[in-house]
Amino acid sequence: MVKSYVDILRKTAAYRESRVLTSAIELDIFTQLGDKSLSADKLAHKTNTLRDGLEILLNALSGMGLLKKNNNLFSNTDLSLKYLNASSSESITNYLWLAAQNWNQWCDLTKVIQGKADKNKALGTENPELKKRFSLAVNERSLQVIPKLLQHIHVGSAKSLLDLGGGDGSYSFAILEKNPQLRVTIFDRPYMITAAMLRAFDKGVITKIKLVAGDFFKDDFGGPHDIVFLSNIIHIFGAAENKRLLEKITKALNAGGKLLIVDRFLEDDKTNPPEAAFFTVELFLRTDSGRCYSWSDVIHWLKAVGYSGFRCTRIDESAGMLDARMAS
Repeated sequence: MVKSYVDILRKTAAYRESRVLTSAIELDIFTQLGDKSLSADKLAHKTNTLRDGLEILLNALSGMGLLKKNNNLFSNTDLSLKYLNASSSESITNYLWLAAQNWNQWCDLTKVIQGKADKNKALGTENPELKKRFSLAVNERSLQVIPKLLQHIHVGSAKSLLDLGGGDGSYSFAILEKNPQLRVTIFDRPYMITAAMLRAFDKGVITKIKLVAGDFFKDDFGGPHDIVFLSNIIHIFGAAENKRLLEKITKALNAGGKLLIVDRFLEDDKTNPPEAAFFTVELFLRTDSGRCYSWSDVIHWLKAVGYSGFRCTRIDESAGMLDARMAS
C-alpha cells in the first residue's frame, strides 16, 4: 500500500529490483553458485558474461539480500539456495524465468491502454522452450499452493473427479494421494497432457489417471463426474466464454455434483487483493478478454446454471477457491 512520498519513489523504482533478479535467473547465477563461493571472474567465465557488468549485478543482488559477499567471493543465502537454485526441489526458477519473458509486454502498457500498440497475445504460442518452461512453472507454483489448498478440499463420497485444465497434473496427484478411491481424469491442451503423462509415470500413478487432450469449447468432457476441479482457467477468458464453459461443465457433472473453482479472485470493489488486481493488468496485456473476477461475478454465473451452496475460501494473498454444488 502506498502511503507516503517515499513509498511513491520506491514503487516507481521497484522495476530495478525485479529486473536485477530476473536477469540473474536468466543468467543462471544462483544455480551456478550452488553451495560454493565464487569470485566475479569465475562466475563470468561460467555464465559467459562480461566480468565488470556481472560484478555490478552481483553487488546489487548482495544488496538485496539474495547473495552474500565475503572477501570478494559471492555465495547463495539460505533463501536463494532453496528457491533460486534450479537444483533445489523447491526451486521457482522457471516461474521467475517466465515472468522475465513478459518484460517487454509490460513496457508497452501505456501504449496498449492508449490503443497505440497491439497486445502481444501470441507470446511463446509456438515456442517449445516457453511451453516447457510454462509446464515446469505451473508445477513450481502449485507446490506452494497445494498444502494450503488440500486443507479445504473435501470430496466426501465422490468417486470421480475431472481436473479441467489440469496442466501437469500436480493438483490431481495431490488430491488422489489424499483420496485414493477417486478415478481422476485430466483434461488439457496436448503439450500439457504430455507433461502430465510424464509426471504420472514418474509418480507411479499412470494406471489411476485418465489423460485427455482437447479444447475446452470443442471437445467432450466425458463423465458424468462427481467433482469438476477448475484451476486457473476462468481468468483466461471473458465473461461470455466463461458462461459457455460453465454450462458445458454442468452437463458433465452428476446431479448434486460439486464444482471447485480455484483462481485469483477479487473482492467486489475489484481493487483487492492487490496481487490479483496487478495480474488483471497482465491479463489485459496478454489476452483478448481475460481478467480476474470477483467472487460475486462467478457466483452470479453459477446461479444462472443451477448451482447453490456457495463457499468462498481465501487460500493465499491472491488465490481462492469457490465451492459450489449442482442441483440434485
